[in-house]
Amino acid sequence: MNPVARIALATALAALAGCSLFERSAEPARRTRYEDHAVGERGRSRLVSPGVDRCFRHLFTLFGLRFAGDPTPLVVGSALFVFCVVSFGSLVGAAIPNQAAAVQAVGLGGFLLAFLLSGLIFPIENIPDALRWISSLVQARYYVLIVRDAFLQGGGWPAMWWAVLAIGAIGLVFYALAWRAMRRMQVKA
Repeated sequence: MNPVARIALATALAALAGCSLFERSAEPARRTRYEDHAVGERGRSRLVSPGVDRCFRHLFTLFGLRFAGDPTPLVVGSALFVFCVVSFGSLVGAAIPNQAAAVQAVGLGGFLLAFLLSGLIFPIENIPDALRWISSLVQARYYVLIVRDAFLQGGGWPAMWWAVLAIGAIGLVFYALAWRAMRRMQVKA
């Protein structure tokens, strides 16, 4: 199949998976939309919603997406990336008292910097020298390297241990700063 057709089909499947999430959440009026996805058919807890699960199954079966090597750096790196993003959001939320300003700061710092300075869109070598040092502080830069290694290169832990460690270190810095900012907000009894 043509690569452009594969990308178009994958995008359509992802859109359908997203639409099925909204349709399933709108069906039962007596349930909240989170209850519908939190528990499976037999009462088992689900980590991901059915639409996302279906989308990933299609990517691995229909399109032949495979891991090039050991997927454990991707799993550990993903968990640390989520920790890092949540810690950054907590830090911004604790540091900025106005909700609208906090949302804008998270959008700018969390999305725009990660989108432009991670190496996902533009190679890091093409970023001007004055801004290149900022990309070393963006956790998405290291996560992009981990994802590329998991699906394209297959180097595993020997090649990606430092990127996983960098995401963890950035997350710990964000967590420590957020903890410090929240500690000042507590009422002394």
